[in-house]
Amino acid sequence: MTFDHSVTTIRLTSALGWKNPTAAAAPYPIGILAGEGVGPEVIRACLPLLEAIESATPHRFDLRYGGAIAYFRTVARDFPGTVYAAQSHYQIGRIQSEKYFDLDGALSSFAEAARAPVAAPTLRFDIAMREGEIHLTRGDSASAASSFASVASAPGTTPDQSDEASFRLAELEYFHGNFDAAMNRLGAITANLQADFANNAIRLQSFVEEHRASGEGALRQYAKGDYLLRQRKLGDAESVFRDLLARAPSATLADDVLLRIGQAEAASGQYDDAVAAYEKLLQEYKETSTHLDRARFSIGEVYQFGLKDPAKAIAAYEQMLADYPRSVLTSLVRARIRALRGDAL
Repeated sequence: MTFDHSVTTIRLTSALGWKNPTAAAAPYPIGILAGEGVGPEVIRACLPLLEAIESATPHRFDLRYGGAIAYFRTVARDFPGTVYAAQSHYQIGRIQSEKYFDLDGALSSFAEAARAPVAAPTLRFDIAMREGEIHLTRGDSASAASSFASVASAPGTTPDQSDEASFRLAELEYFHGNFDAAMNRLGAITANLQADFANNAIRLQSFVEEHRASGEGALRQYAKGDYLLRQRKLGDAESVFRDLLARAPSATLADDVLLRIGQAEAASGQYDDAVAAYEKLLQEYKETSTHLDRARFSIGEVYQFGLKDPAKAIAAYEQMLADYPRSVLTSLVRARIRALRGDAL
C-alpha cells in the first residue's frame, strides 16, 4: 500500500478538525481494537495512515494496545465458549507478539483461541500462521515449517492465507540456502500478480536471481544474516554481515550487506555506526548500487528518530532530494522536511 502523504495528511487532519496540522499537540489516545464491527483488514489499512500523519506533521498518536488487551479479556470472560471469546484470545496473542514481544504469552493466547470448539476454520489457519511466525522468530525452523505447511496444504483456506503460508515456506528455504526450493515456491505465488503476497515474492525472487549467479556462498551467508535479523539477534546478524563484507567486498550484494549492517546497528541503538555504514555504501558503491537513495534516506532517519538532531536530519533529507530527485522516496522526504521545519502544509 502506498500513500501520497501530503494529500492524505491534509484530508485526515481536516476530517479530524485540526485547524493547523503543523501545530504540536499532546498525543491523541487511540484504542486499537480489530473487531467490534471493524475488521482486521481495516485496522491494517488505518495504521499506515496514522504513521503517515506522524511522518508529515507534529501530531502523535498514543496507540493503546494495553487497553485493547483488557477489552478483549473482558469479552472472553463475559462470553466464554463463543466465537467472540476465540477471536478475543487471538487478538490478545497478536498484540502480545507484535507489540510487546511476549512470545510465550502469545502462544498461550493462541492456544486458548484454538481450543474453542466454535473457532472458525479461517481463524484456526490464522492462528497457525501466527504460531509459525513465533517459531521462526525463535529459530525453530522445523516447527515454523510445520505450522506454515499446515495452512498451505489445507482445504478451506482463503487465497491470501494460502499465499502467505507459501511465501513463509519460501522464506524458510531461502534462510537455509535452499534457493531452488525457494524459487519454486515463489514462482507459484507470482503466477497470480493480483495476490497480496505477489510483490513480496517478486522482490525475493529477483534478489535471489540477481545474486546467486555471482556465487551462492555469499548469498547463503547473506541469507543467514537475514534469518538472524528476523530473530532479532542484531549483534549476531551484524557479525555475519561484516564477515561477509570482509570476505567478498566485490560481491554483487556488497551494497545490500552495508544496508543491512546499518539497519542492524540503528535497531540496536548504535546510531553513529549506522550512519558510518550508510556513508560507506554511498562512497564505495556510488557507481553500482541501486540503494543510494535508501542509504541517504536512512541517514536522515537515524538523525531524526535516533540521534534527535533535526538540523542534520533536514540536511540529509535535502541531500537525498538533490542527488536522487526521481526516487520513490521523494514525497515522503519532502513531508519529513516540512514537519521538521514546522512549515505549513
